Amino acid sequence: MLRGTVHRSVLSGVVGAWLIGLGCQGPPHPLAYRMQGGEDSGGAGGSEEESVPLPVCHDGTTTGCASIVSLAAGGRHSCAAASDGVVRCWGANDSYQLGDPTGPPSRRGKRVLSGLRDPDEMVLGWRHGCAMSGSSAHCWGRNHMGQLGTSDKVFTARPARVRDEVARIATFGRTTCSLAIDDDVHCWGLSLTGQGWIDEDHGVSSSVPALVDGLDDVDTIAVGHYHACAASRDGTVWCWGEGTNGALGQGEAVSSALPVEVVGLPPPLRLISAGDRSTCAYAGAPAALYCWGWLAGDASTPSLVEGLPSGTVRQLELG
Repeated sequence: MLRGTVHRSVLSGVVGAWLIGLGCQGPPHPLAYRMQGGEDSGGAGGSEEESVPLPVCHDGTTTGCASIVSLAAGGRHSCAAASDGVVRCWGANDSYQLGDPTGPPSRRGKRVLSGLRDPDEMVLGWRHGCAMSGSSAHCWGRNHMGQLGTSDKVFTARPARVRDEVARIATFGRTTCSLAIDDDVHCWGLSLTGQGWIDEDHGVSSSVPALVDGLDDVDTIAVGHYHACAASRDGTVWCWGEGTNGALGQGEAVSSALPVEVVGLPPPLRLISAGDRSTCAYAGAPAALYCWGWLAGDASTPSLVEGLPSGTVRQLELG
């Protein structure tokens, strides 16, 4: 299951997908195989306004999904990586996110790049996308806040290489962060300084990857709308950015430009995801799901999500 603002995408063959709503009220419930495209987006890959009860593939059919190995959903577009390393995207194209500088929205996948070695390292933001190939990351689409990491703010339909080599990449909204080979974390685009709710065209930003101070021995990263988190190999989790909804998990609903340690999350950490003013982690022994921030009713420390069926959670995504 992949997040999107006006649509959702799912992989066929998923054993179980569970949806958790605002405030974690009531038990998690199954998420149906359904994708909805916004009126101007074509985000589902089918008709623009229809609700599709079966997975719609990047070629506009319900039968051509066999070659897809990874999906990602952004604000108004989706992308699929095939087993041959080709990435195709569909949906809105107002910021070149389909790899086409002149084309209209598309219900069928348009080829954006090829040679993708690790399809799991494909991430989408509000109107941009990034994909990994070896230790190189390439980004394309909207770049008004420098979220492509190309040292400028020029929109591009052709994937452009991020300046630094990276081991992992994550994005949400208008911010992109990377985990370097030396375990340093860099972020670019909208700066996560706790500057609060920012409209589409304003806010402090950087088009050059900037080092996040105060982190050590980082294993994984997660980026939300206005905050981000990093997990160290010792099991501690650190978050920074906008925290007035409790998304930083430090016991107080305050913001911080520097990473602060999440309070009360039991080790070991298995998965973490950040979204719109919320953070969730799959952690503890036995493992359980914990959320904090807006999704957890503005809880400023990890809150146990009850009712999740037994079994191993393999992927965690917040919208």
